[in-house]
Amino acid sequence: MTKVIKKNLTLILILMLFSGNVIGVESSDTFSRPDAYESLFIGNSHSARNGLPDLVATLIETGLPGKSANSSLAPGYGYLSDRLSDGVTQQALDSRTWTHVILQAQKYSTSGLYHYPTDAAEIWIRRVKERNARPILFPEWPRKGNTEEGRRVHNLHLGISSREPACVAPIGLAWEESIARYPSLNLYASDGNHSNLSGALLSAYVFYELFTGRLAADLPYIPEIKVDAESQQKLRDVASFVVETNHETCNEPLTEFEFVINAGLNDTWFNPATNGQGFLITVFPEDKQMFLAWFTYDMERPAGGVTAQLGEPGHRWLTAQGPFDGNIANLTIYVTAGGVFDAANPKAVTDLDGDGTMMIEFAGCNAGLVNYSITSLGISGEIPIERIALDNAPLCEALASP
Repeated sequence: MTKVIKKNLTLILILMLFSGNVIGVESSDTFSRPDAYESLFIGNSHSARNGLPDLVATLIETGLPGKSANSSLAPGYGYLSDRLSDGVTQQALDSRTWTHVILQAQKYSTSGLYHYPTDAAEIWIRRVKERNARPILFPEWPRKGNTEEGRRVHNLHLGISSREPACVAPIGLAWEESIARYPSLNLYASDGNHSNLSGALLSAYVFYELFTGRLAADLPYIPEIKVDAESQQKLRDVASFVVETNHETCNEPLTEFEFVINAGLNDTWFNPATNGQGFLITVFPEDKQMFLAWFTYDMERPAGGVTAQLGEPGHRWLTAQGPFDGNIANLTIYVTAGGVFDAANPKAVTDLDGDGTMMIEFAGCNAGLVNYSITSLGISGEIPIERIALDNAPLCEALASP
């Protein structure tokens, strides 16, 4: 084991084996509209029924000629808490550059007698912000005949937004307003829980106004949507009224997320394309230092007859250490030589002048880019890295904001 001591730090390498609140309108004076709207819905059947994501895209392209809109639905139907570890949801979030991410399926008590944790929703909000997209919480509409559920679920999401700022779409409030104004305009599927097409369209109008800053009430009748013209007009008017009167959480511009290196990055990292090698990273936040162990291989495979008493002849490891600031660490690469297994002599020697440099830039808690330059070999390159396991990611996300 090698020790590199700088700035009074003794850094111990632990060897590991690497294996194969809108609510509100985005006014044009405050927000810049994208040329292309890319939205991802993360939710359950309430987001999927009647093609809600597609309805939103249709409204945007109708209301903003010349703009393109793509709305996608993340695979699966779990609660937000279940989606933290399902793998596919994070992949969907990482799959493209989204402008808006809608988060639905916060678990709640239908009776109002029980309380469920909201930390998963808050983690997803932070993950969305890391990708510089706008997070929008989607409180579900009330079940048919329940006159208090819509406001209660909306307030639950306002509470989440007070702890981790995000837009809160007034979906449930819009449904309650529509039911009060137009009791004969049915919004429900036969189960009294999911939406029919009219209910999905009302929700889509709310999202349209939140996305674009344009009044849903000003949209034209769209015959391709199989809801009659009179009903479309009623739903548009309700959506605009509710959004305009409930804008306490989405009237601030989206600020670019600035990731900060923190102790939550302490973990094993690798590039899946080169499985079998990788990095062990340790952050010392009080000293603003990072230490790294790089487990890799020689530049070429050893000749067939070459053997080793311990390990594999092609194994190589390097260490690196240096300061970090913000989301970037600038490290010196070190090579240690001369020792033998578990023995004080001969002494291992580390050249403290180093054998190159390494810069690591972190885009978030599960994504980084290593740029290296090794002096003795005259080589340089870059390696995208991610965690081998996500167990430590929630701590990182909690510590990430400056």
